[in-house]
Amino acid sequence: MSECITCHRVLKNDAALLQHCRDKGHPYRSPLVARQAAAAPAPAPVPASTSSAAKSASTSTAIGSSSTLSPPAYECKVCSVSFRDKATYDQHNASKHAPKPFKCAPCGLEFSSADALSIHFRHFPVHPKCPQCNSAFVDQTQLKLHQAAHPKCAQCDSVFLNKVQLEEHYRESGSHPVCFVCGEGFANDSMLDKHLSSAHLEGRCRLCDRQFRSAEELQNHYHVSSAHPHCALCEVGFADDEACDKVCRASWNEICTSLMDSIAYVDEPPATPSPDPIAAT
Repeated sequence: MSECITCHRVLKNDAALLQHCRDKGHPYRSPLVARQAAAAPAPAPVPASTSSAAKSASTSTAIGSSSTLSPPAYECKVCSVSFRDKATYDQHNASKHAPKPFKCAPCGLEFSSADALSIHFRHFPVHPKCPQCNSAFVDQTQLKLHQAAHPKCAQCDSVFLNKVQLEEHYRESGSHPVCFVCGEGFANDSMLDKHLSSAHLEGRCRLCDRQFRSAEELQNHYHVSSAHPHCALCEVGFADDEACDKVCRASWNEICTSLMDSIAYVDEPPATPSPDPIAAT
């Protein structure tokens, strides 16, 4: 077991301790060095007279040095490193001990950014992942809330990445109706009926309640169906009697006008010229 000398957290091995110190910005001290220092023999006792003299010398040295050098004004509360100015102290905290507001509660880890937390979610199997977009979440509750945003086929109970994939499923699945005119798929028959009620009206026969692919197919239906009226002159079929009467009346009027211009009325005698009075005398 290895222990961090700063926060006294116990790690399972030296490699874990090294990674912990890098993540937290703590000074790293190898457990091997710590064990060697603990196994080193204690220094021999110093005689009292010698100790007093050394203490006096060290005191005088400290006093002399204090007269020339000022003590550090800023000390890092995390790693106990001292700094003489605030700018260096702030730079040290920003680079070594940046705030980590993004926390993973199940793992007990902290991260400095949302991206770092997302990477942690994706690479640790304890966190569930969305099978549609591969996004990872802290737990199953957050995953279910996320999946509610993905489009879902209520009939097949399948979840899709986006609306385009859902529409493709409607077209290609044999369980959903498809518009034979445009090939668009729908969730159920009622949605298809709603589509046909407003689209492709140029090919819809309202009398027979039938849908055709084009206006040409609809006109052919009018021609061959006995349910629709036909012109007695040209036998063209129409949607209803009103349309038939309107077209036929115009055609008959044109024909009748042409006939009246070409027929000579035999019931009226030809005009005789008036006598010339000069020639009579």
